[in-house]
Amino acid sequence: MAINAPLSVQEFSGVARTAEAVRSGVPIPKRAGLLSANELRLLDANGTPVPARFTVLGRWGTGPADATAPMRWVLVDFPAIVPALTTNRYTLAQGGPGPTLAYVVVDETPTNITVTTGPARFEVSKARGSLLESAWLDLNGGATFTAGGQIIAAGNDTGSFTVTNSVEFRAINRAPLAVAVEEGGPGRATIRVEGFHGGTGTNVFLRYVARLTFFAGQSYVHVHHTFIEGRVIGGGTGDFPGAQVITPFDRAGLRLRPSFSGAVNASITADGATPTVIALTNAAHIVSIRQRTPTNYTLPLRYEVLNNATQIETGARARQAWLHVSDSTWGLAVSTRDFWRKGPERFTGAGDGTVTVGFPAESYTIYQAMGLAEEVLLDFHPASTPPADLRSHSQGLLKDPLFAVAPGAWYVGSGAFRQLPAYPCTRCPRFDQIVDEHFQANM
Repeated sequence: MAINAPLSVQEFSGVARTAEAVRSGVPIPKRAGLLSANELRLLDANGTPVPARFTVLGRWGTGPADATAPMRWVLVDFPAIVPALTTNRYTLAQGGPGPTLAYVVVDETPTNITVTTGPARFEVSKARGSLLESAWLDLNGGATFTAGGQIIAAGNDTGSFTVTNSVEFRAINRAPLAVAVEEGGPGRATIRVEGFHGGTGTNVFLRYVARLTFFAGQSYVHVHHTFIEGRVIGGGTGDFPGAQVITPFDRAGLRLRPSFSGAVNASITADGATPTVIALTNAAHIVSIRQRTPTNYTLPLRYEVLNNATQIETGARARQAWLHVSDSTWGLAVSTRDFWRKGPERFTGAGDGTVTVGFPAESYTIYQAMGLAEEVLLDFHPASTPPADLRSHSQGLLKDPLFAVAPGAWYVGSGAFRQLPAYPCTRCPRFDQIVDEHFQANM
């Protein structure tokens, strides 16, 4: 059997995607008898090979490491180009190997991990929980990273923090428990950092786990960050009432401080495509957007944009929420995936360059053995980057990532799911309608 799996990549958010990383699993029928991912290649709608990475996730009858068994599941990574509100077609076919993705270069020493994506270089410290210890942009396109291109300077007050009883605990106050490269190679690299937030002396408050994903050819970083209440009474298997540990705290989030000089501007977008631009006149000048917590949970959520302490905009849902702070050289745009659906959250930009992503941004309670997670995009960029690109990264890559989907008949026919009803399923005639209704309700 020759492999010829059509893959559709559909854009729903209304923003054009250019070289956006797509990662999807595709089943391979046993009768195809494919043993190696090198036998595969990806073609675009014109039949032209596309740079891609294929990772064997499973094999028929055994594990992925047994190269003598046929492949059952393959993870496909590739950069997709999809205009707004359209669908592009790709084909997973035999005849490989095709062109490979550009590498994300990862260099590890006893003290830090350095990641080079091409247009940017990042350093993750093993000694400080600073999230990103340093960051550089290649502003002249010469593949060099000098002091003049360092947008995050080493030793800054960066990283995650928690505040309880008005006392701030910071990840940078303690060395991480573990820093490890979880994935590297073509296309992307992911680093996992775990530790505690430290206060004065030996005091600590709440654990954290952060996964930082870097993409070849890009200068943004996707961060999946979790605050964890790590105390579990007994084995954690008993009944909670009367014995459960709860931890109230004031707020928590991530803080970064880019190296700005000269005039600094902040752009804030809430529920529309056109940002509000505010000139930050001094170091203490603060602008922010926050999703407020309703005091009565029958009330809808509300957002507000503040210039210093003055409200300049409000509305029901900040679905486009992102904050962009920049000078004449470079900038940093931040956004979270679930801003308006997981209040209380808040983005703050200050005239001294400090950018804060608060989740939660108000009083909160976390329960034992639970985590409070959010996905954050840190979009470092030269000042010349078009705002449409920043919006595409925020509203697209972060909030509505692309997927490559094969026809239903391919998944059924592959046999990789064992027994599945034929598609379309006569026993579930309204399945597609119900899924679409749920999607529209969420959007």
